Amino acid sequence: MKKIVPVSPLLLLFCLCTTHGATIEVASVSSSSPHPDTTPQTSGSLAKQGTIDLQELAHFSEAHAKKQFFASAERGEEAIMCQVLDDEKFKFDINVMDEEGSTAAHILTRAGHIDLLIKLHKEKKLSLTSKKLKGNATKGASILHWVAYNGDFKALKRLMDLRVNGLSVELVDYMGNNILFYAAREEKTEFIIKFCEHYGKELLFAQNNQQETLLFAALGSQSLNTFYTLLDYGTKDCRKELSIDYKKEMDGSGILHFLVRINNTGTIHEIFLSAQNSNNKDLFEGLDINTTDNNGWTPLDLADHLNIKSRNDMWGGMRYCIENRLRGKRYRQRSCWYYLCCYGCYGCCGCCGCCE
Repeated sequence: MKKIVPVSPLLLLFCLCTTHGATIEVASVSSSSPHPDTTPQTSGSLAKQGTIDLQELAHFSEAHAKKQFFASAERGEEAIMCQVLDDEKFKFDINVMDEEGSTAAHILTRAGHIDLLIKLHKEKKLSLTSKKLKGNATKGASILHWVAYNGDFKALKRLMDLRVNGLSVELVDYMGNNILFYAAREEKTEFIIKFCEHYGKELLFAQNNQQETLLFAALGSQSLNTFYTLLDYGTKDCRKELSIDYKKEMDGSGILHFLVRINNTGTIHEIFLSAQNSNNKDLFEGLDINTTDNNGWTPLDLADHLNIKSRNDMWGGMRYCIENRLRGKRYRQRSCWYYLCCYGCYGCCGCCGCCE
């Protein structure tokens, strides 16, 4: 009896193919595939997977090529960026700016592609010191401003360790905002704390061109956690720039005037509520609703001037409450501020029992 030996299916396939003179071909991934190959094929130091089809690229205009270049930077697609850059048809500089005045360095940093940013700096001479040339709030921003905006302290350290001439943590945009202003606006409190531990506190007390401090930046975007952290720093270091009663010399306006101007009454309520309940009363010692600017206007006067005074608005309730307080009204243990903030009482009308 003959012994049957099992035959591998692959061996059987091979025998059939060789018997009939056939060849086995391995399918390859087309260069126009939208998905990068899992096994990078490199040419020089730059990966070529996930690139644009050459016939398609030949029909690109220079404007379309630049648009594709910046879109690829946003997505962190190194191969496409370098393919467009290396094409002899276009020959535009890697530091070219888009319609918003941003370079690829700004876009890569804002999108968090720090590894690619550093690689293109080293291999393609991508500048790390250019400034954004357009934009109302971000004109003149450097890549370090965007790092602070993202709250990425590790990225800041990596970029500073490159020791690039002209790249400094003291850079300011065209409004005079240093990088901590961008962190404060986005409530990146941990970034600010780590920055102070590593680089010192001096930038905490800086002012921009409008004589606004970091407190204004935090309040303007309702970043209250950052606001309280900054107040704590100012109290401990006895610095007026980070105190609740800071006033700008140019017009004498303070924090409450600033909040009135941007019509952010909700934050004013939060501040007064915190002042009532805070364990650290020193932070709010200088909080005064009757403080005046160089025109002699209190925050409520300014609210009147800007027509923010409707009784159906919270400002109406605040005005009524303060006027009653100034007339010598007595209050219970929890003041009218508490009920005004928590329950939306439009004035001390007796409906909530907070005054008598």
